[in-house]
Amino acid sequence: TSSGVVVNSNLTWNNGIPNDYKNKSIIFVKGTVTINSSINLESNLTIVATGDIIVNGHPSFDLKKNGIELNLLSGRNLTVNGQVKTSADGCKSFFYSERNMVFNGHPSVYNHCQLRAKGDMTINGEARFAKEPMTINIPGVTVEGDGSGGGNNSVLAVVSWREIDPRLFD
Repeated sequence: TSSGVVVNSNLTWNNGIPNDYKNKSIIFVKGTVTINSSINLESNLTIVATGDIIVNGHPSFDLKKNGIELNLLSGRNLTVNGQVKTSADGCKSFFYSERNMVFNGHPSVYNHCQLRAKGDMTINGEARFAKEPMTINIPGVTVEGDGSGGGNNSVLAVVSWREIDPRLFD
């Protein structure tokens, strides 16, 4: 459709979103996507790649308008070396990885976000996933809200997890 584009090779952005992609809401890449700059989003964006998605930049993505969505779907690994944040209200994100997902940032994601990795998920550094209060009760896992509300308004759901015995690595 006119709102999307198909790229038949690897895609690298070094200076923001190139003009060819600025008005596209869906970008499908048959290969790897590498983004080496900060991206200020004024409208919805979905990037689907058959390969890895690697995002470098601080902030990596800044969602600038109320209610917009950022979706990253990787057929392999998804790595965010930076921060996904929102400067507006009601923004949402969905990140999917067919394999592993890694976040390296402080904080990594700071908006309403759903994460799904078929492999391992690693969060290196502080991780804030929403602004609302959260209630999670898993030994060894600490998630805090901003204290602005009450009740059981949980915005983070842990679907599955496993504890690794450190003695296995001795």
